Amino acid sequence: MIYAAILAGGIGRRMSGSKMPKQFLELEGKPLLVHTVAAFLCCEAIAHIVVAAAKGWLDETEDILNDAFGEEPRLSVTLGGVDRLGSMQNACIFLGDRFGIAPEDMVLTQDGARPFVTPEMIDA
Repeated sequence: MIYAAILAGGIGRRMSGSKMPKQFLELEGKPLLVHTVAAFLCCEAIAHIVVAAAKGWLDETEDILNDAFGEEPRLSVTLGGVDRLGSMQNACIFLGDRFGIAPEDMVLTQDGARPFVTPEMIDA
């Protein structure tokens, strides 16, 4: 199986002037995170997508994704870590607990604030 972990655990400390994490900033009327997740949802090969969200922004992340995608069965949110590695670890623990991922399974990763990934890039 192929899974995806969208890492959205950062709060954008280096980005001055914004009161919210950069993954929530809008591009063409939608949060960057929505663009990123949408590309992965277009790929039928992806069995499940988990978004690792920043502490303190978990509810906001769930609200944004529910508004954009409704009750999408292939999409979940879990708590991110204190850094990128911790967020990836939390995403893998979530997937393992929920799906019992096997050594031959793959987990693709993408930064939640990098919206220019395309379904074609993911499929490749």
